[in-house]
Amino acid sequence: MKKGCIIALGLLLLAVGIPGAVTFSRMNREYGITDSPVVSHEAFAQPDTGLKVSVEPGHARDLIALLLAPDFKMPSWLPLDLETALDQVMPREMALLATPNYRASALDLTLFMNEKRLGPRLVEAMNAARPFARFPRIHWQKGGFSLPERGVITARGSVDLPDAFEDELLRYWSPRRRPVTAKTEGGHLFEAVLDNRHGDGFMLWVAATTMAGKDWRAVLKDPRYRQMLDLSVYVDEVRLTADLADVDTMNLHISMIADPTVGANLVGVLNMTFPLVEASLRSAYQMEIKGAFVWNEAESAIVGDYTITGIRAELKRQRDRLVAASS
Repeated sequence: MKKGCIIALGLLLLAVGIPGAVTFSRMNREYGITDSPVVSHEAFAQPDTGLKVSVEPGHARDLIALLLAPDFKMPSWLPLDLETALDQVMPREMALLATPNYRASALDLTLFMNEKRLGPRLVEAMNAARPFARFPRIHWQKGGFSLPERGVITARGSVDLPDAFEDELLRYWSPRRRPVTAKTEGGHLFEAVLDNRHGDGFMLWVAATTMAGKDWRAVLKDPRYRQMLDLSVYVDEVRLTADLADVDTMNLHISMIADPTVGANLVGVLNMTFPLVEASLRSAYQMEIKGAFVWNEAESAIVGDYTITGIRAELKRQRDRLVAASS
């Protein structure tokens, strides 16, 4: 091939390739077509972040597929079948982080999602649904969900902590002087880790009670809640994992690092409350739970292994209610 022909062919490829690359780049920026980087919620945790909750929805893929409405259809702009869409688009992780902000007398919240694909569209859809309107007592930052970079969707807010809360906190716990070291293990459908060495569990309870419109001091006058507060001082760390055994069965594992001097007493109190949990799940959700707490001397921890059945039927009932309410 003559040199002039080679040059002409090269110019033709450039003429076709450059606009195509520019078009793809623009579409990728607008829709998030390519696979995004893997990012963990730990990248957004602060030294004082006491609560970390992580959900990896890929571990529930089969259950999610079963729970979609029978007449569910993929959006016209997404040329994928359901199975492929779940594998290609479902986020790798969703997480909630809660961090005390003593200077502002608030509990800072961060919602995180490691989107896999279609991040820009996910942000649009979530903001259009106005989920934050359901939580008026949380001060969400303007703009709602945002996509600062591929693979990262975040939303930030805070909950005001009531007056005199810190005085009560310091009656039981000392101020935090070193960073939180507790981290999630990963690889679970659901995982929650709470560092309670400086009263983060009590802080979360006060925040939740305040969000519900109740006076936390009035609630603490109930001896049952006061006893729970007194006992929680002896619990340093709580870890809970939940994984599906099948589409109708979930296994829970709970571990609480606690003071060995009161470990057996805490086990007794927790097991005494179990019948209430069992009855509540059965009456409200038609689900059954079996299991018990024991004291693990080697780990200085209260350990509980539980099995919940009836999950699929209850989730289908919830789905049908949502479908009926929106129709």
